[in-house]
Amino acid sequence: MHKLAVVGDSDAVLAFQAIGMDAWLVTEKEAEDTVRRLYNSGEYAIIFLAENLAGKLMDYLAEVGKKPLPAITLIPISMEKSGEGLERMRRIGIRATGTDVIGG
Repeated sequence: MHKLAVVGDSDAVLAFQAIGMDAWLVTEKEAEDTVRRLYNSGEYAIIFLAENLAGKLMDYLAEVGKKPLPAITLIPISMEKSGEGLERMRRIGIRATGTDVIGG
């Protein structure tokens, strides 16, 4: 059975443990290695990544986003919101439906 994971740089990720998710509290330098390790482990269906940590990973996220599992989803769990999560969801929606269902 696949699990859910969350990777972030604030204590907010620890709240996800309370609902049964595996949580990694990482620095910006550790984020890329952690996400790649989790992705390649085959244990996870969804990896939630704090959007403020996604900057250096955008090319990797685009590459692995072509596969159905595991899905890597950006979430705004810190006070610094880059908008990358919403933009990524918008692009996925356009690819899936042929139209911009989110707007922007």
